[in-house]
Amino acid sequence: MSEGTGILRGLPAVAGKPVRVGFDGGRLTSDGGILLLSAVEQRLKIAERLAACLEDRRDPDRVRHELAEMIRYRALLIAAGYPDGNDCDALKSDPAFKMAVGRLPESGDDLCSQPTISRLENLPGATALHDAMGRLITEAGQKLAALKEDERPGTVIVAIMTDGLENASKEWTGASIKALVTQQSNVFGWTFMYMGADQDAIEVGESLGIARDHAVTYSRSKSAAAMATASGKIAKLRAARVAAPAAKMEAFTEEERSALE
Repeated sequence: MSEGTGILRGLPAVAGKPVRVGFDGGRLTSDGGILLLSAVEQRLKIAERLAACLEDRRDPDRVRHELAEMIRYRALLIAAGYPDGNDCDALKSDPAFKMAVGRLPESGDDLCSQPTISRLENLPGATALHDAMGRLITEAGQKLAALKEDERPGTVIVAIMTDGLENASKEWTGASIKALVTQQSNVFGWTFMYMGADQDAIEVGESLGIARDHAVTYSRSKSAAAMATASGKIAKLRAARVAAPAAKMEAFTEEERSALE
């Protein structure tokens, strides 16, 4: 029996073609929901903003995967529960992920492989943490402010994860970031998290205006566990706010902190 939902009007077209969902064979996927998250990400242009913070030194004539595409693919994999870089190889041909990144599910080229993602993750040298935070928060705030009030999300969570200390920002200072984070937290109710590898993340986070309860230090070898722990807290907060819109995010427990060291 053939079933389908027809055209999904809320999702952006892929390579000029409307998106349809069906259950009648062909190339199937168990991650169709990633298309919804991709639509939100593309609307906010998060991948493009992050890509703009990186210097791409590759030969333009030999580039097969744009920085924004790779960042979007990696972020969506993590969001879908595939935090390991090796998952890029297993899912590079998956039709849902290809469509989410902007490629046709069958005729489109495969997405990038694990070695390519590893080169991306090792691409940044200096850590312009303040500049990256400043751009993300201000641009996201402007996008949200432009939406109609009934279209704005009731919950905004900014999770910062870094394996380096600030050493290269040119536009933003620590003091200006702290003022911005404090404003977004107190005036607009945003929630911020800070996860730092091999550093005193609690002190660094507090210097940037982020509550000590929402900052955690993790070992570089435990980045996947840190992401999983943070993801769990975000999921709990979203669930809690269905019944109590003013609910606060849970603090990192001593057990969680010890497990990430």
